[in-house]
Amino acid sequence: MSSNNILTINQIIQSENEFIKKNPSKNIMDVAAKKIWINLSKIIKKERTLFITGPGKNGKDGKKVYEIAKKNNFNVKLLDLSKKKTISDIEQSGKQFQDLLNCSSCIIDAIFGIGINRNVKGIYKKVILRVNSSNKFIISIDLPSGINADSGMIKGKAINSKLTLCMGFYKPAH
Repeated sequence: MSSNNILTINQIIQSENEFIKKNPSKNIMDVAAKKIWINLSKIIKKERTLFITGPGKNGKDGKKVYEIAKKNNFNVKLLDLSKKKTISDIEQSGKQFQDLLNCSSCIIDAIFGIGINRNVKGIYKKVILRVNSSNKFIISIDLPSGINADSGMIKGKAINSKLTLCMGFYKPAH
């Protein structure tokens, strides 16, 4: 990996803005989701997969990939943390968070992306701790949640993924 393939957060934002200017009819998140899906579909196959998404752009990317997986009849569930405040808030179709973890063999981490600028705490920290202790195969989209893209420093707690699907360009943290 040469330094020409590595971009800082500010350079990535600039690159995304240039893409949007040059391709006004394309939704950058749709393009990213389709490219992620091409690689992810080969990895998860028909495994029971739990997508965990957060409040930012990485979470939106994760939700779009989840929708593609669902449309293609993959065995997927979604846990969207963007509107959750406590662990007890995490219920989906009558299932508790731990049940979702237990019945999944693979977890897709799309909680935080390159925009994280503070330490992970509260519900996000609790979710990351449970995911890390689940002994499941964890795949992060773009960057493991909780890692600063420019410095590689852990912001309080971070997902311990087995695989990261990098989008666009490598970041200094990679």
